[in-house]
Amino acid sequence: MPQISVVIPTYNRADYIIDAVNSVLSQTYTNYEIIVVDDGSTDNTKLLLQPYLNKIQYIYQPNKGVSAARNAGIREARGEWIAFLDSDDEWLPGKLEAQIEDIDRYPKAVLSCTNISFEGHGSKSIELFRECVSYLISKTELIQNPIMHSFVCTPTVLAKRDSINAVGMFDEQLTIYEDIDLWFRLSTVGEFIANPLVLAKAYRRNEKSDVNLSAQYLTKQENSCTSLIKVYEKISRYDLSQQEKKYIKKKISDCYFDLGLINYSLQKYGQAQKYYYECFRKYPSLKTLMKLLLGQCGQFGVDCVTKRRERMKGFRRSEVD
Repeated sequence: MPQISVVIPTYNRADYIIDAVNSVLSQTYTNYEIIVVDDGSTDNTKLLLQPYLNKIQYIYQPNKGVSAARNAGIREARGEWIAFLDSDDEWLPGKLEAQIEDIDRYPKAVLSCTNISFEGHGSKSIELFRECVSYLISKTELIQNPIMHSFVCTPTVLAKRDSINAVGMFDEQLTIYEDIDLWFRLSTVGEFIANPLVLAKAYRRNEKSDVNLSAQYLTKQENSCTSLIKVYEKISRYDLSQQEKKYIKKKISDCYFDLGLINYSLQKYGQAQKYYYECFRKYPSLKTLMKLLLGQCGQFGVDCVTKRRERMKGFRRSEVD
């Protein structure tokens, strides 16, 4: 019986899936099974995987989305722990071995994650812990309030199968931030382990169209913020500490401010004002009052926020979505 089940969902990633599978087969820890869930690919993914069928379990299903694909893999899993890898990302050879050592050291943990580097087309690699979330640690740590940290990236996750089943697997109604939603729910039943070693690589692939401030792009960002608010509101209904509740309220407030900025750029000025006010109402503070006032300043306020964010920017999640 394998100790780890590696779940790889894929959809039309024929150019990358073999590298992902090979990165698992190159692991120094070998007590695992690989489950590839093909979510209705129309390219030659299945053909390319034929030589690997004696090393993987291949499941094909009609296209239902990444959450449904991961859940199909979870249902087939036999391991005590489940690792997730996206089909266009890769692991470094020592990843699973390091995480097994970590969970042996902290047996009460329900999730282990590591640092990860984001590899761009022609740009320098960027570390999640160092440049994205400023989560600087020098050694593996047990995180006792993981809901208040944004350091979990899906290709690094090793999670306890029983705990995943207990909180309800991935929410198939969510089309974005479905991973954050599950990590939030897992944080209510146990502690997380964070390992500072870069043990995975995520790739920013060339897009078919330019990402710009078009109405289509802004609408996508608006949908992202709305979905994230739903995730935060969902977790706020759990039995959280006062500190955690405060943190969630602040994150919801931040999302409403972003919605204000987006709607202003879409020239929906009245709606933008409503979102700025909602930002303040959800989390009244001097900072959100300043945001509300900036929102009243029109383009000048938007420019001030944009310049400040550019100065602080390391690597925003939206760049890899």
